[in-house]
Amino acid sequence: WGADFPFVSMADVVRAQELLVRSLGIKCLHAVAGCSLGGFQAYQWAVTFPEKITRVIATDTADHDSFDLAAAIPSLLSRFAAAPGWNAGEPAPEAMVEVLADLRKEMLIGFGLREKIGLLTKDCDVQARMLIDEAQAWAKVSDPWSLVSLYRTAASFDVRHLLGCVGVPFLVVMADTDLWYPPDVGRAQVERLRAAGVDVTYLEIESVL
Repeated sequence: WGADFPFVSMADVVRAQELLVRSLGIKCLHAVAGCSLGGFQAYQWAVTFPEKITRVIATDTADHDSFDLAAAIPSLLSRFAAAPGWNAGEPAPEAMVEVLADLRKEMLIGFGLREKIGLLTKDCDVQARMLIDEAQAWAKVSDPWSLVSLYRTAASFDVRHLLGCVGVPFLVVMADTDLWYPPDVGRAQVERLRAAGVDVTYLEIESVL
């Protein structure tokens, strides 16, 4: 599909999940839980199919794209376009592995993986190798347009105006060291949930990473 891949909203993703669940004969889910973009999906379940779930666990996430991924898409496309293997948006298989690996490495560092690896080994060369290996493993099975599509889907996500549709209890869990979804994002969504009449419990984890 490449650049022609159609736009997919988070609601589309959850509707596809509901079709799968229904095809398995499952009438109600005991819980829907998700972290980060998975948390987006958990929120979407709560507002789209509240009658088919009994509770939601949303971890390190938000009820909208609080990170403003839409603003990152142009620079992402520019970075891809500058790569030798871009081929006007039609790269050959694995032609973009190097640039994708660099992007993934930056993401993993932002996720705190470097510090986590540091708990496993103090050897700096081994730490660097483990980080690179992790990034390259992802890059080899990924695709630049898939990443763009993911950004577009996440950037369009916003259910703040639909929280009144939520009819199930919520557990919101945030980590105090999360750079993408810091605790103030968690507290703000909890306030919105409570204002909408949702039974919500908030847990903030103190983390060394």
